[in-house]
Amino acid sequence: MTTTPDDPLTTRLKALAALPTGTTSAGYPYLSKAAWRILRDEVPLLFSAGARALEAAARLQADAEVLPKDEGQTQKQAMRVVRQVVNTAAITAPPDLWLMRNLLGAFASLGLPKRLLEGAA
Repeated sequence: MTTTPDDPLTTRLKALAALPTGTTSAGYPYLSKAAWRILRDEVPLLFSAGARALEAAARLQADAEVLPKDEGQTQKQAMRVVRQVVNTAAITAPPDLWLMRNLLGAFASLGLPKRLLEGAA
């Protein structure tokens, strides 16, 4: 029996963890395409949402101990990938967002958004 609550985030991570995972030749786990889509499109990864995702992943990692061996291993591997992606997003997203803000601000000062919305090349 697992002890993880069924909040929406945990439910998404459980769905992701139920899908197959693989292991690279270097021994790193990776998600299937379907699982990656869930992580990319349905799991918030940045800022305080990333912290909640890490907490939920840790709970699911602990819960994997009581699952049947294959199912538990898949869940552990999936949660390892989730942790890696969230940790990477925490490092890379702020500079990317800063850069986008500055680029879009520069484009706006040139009037490019209006031209693009009008269909100009």
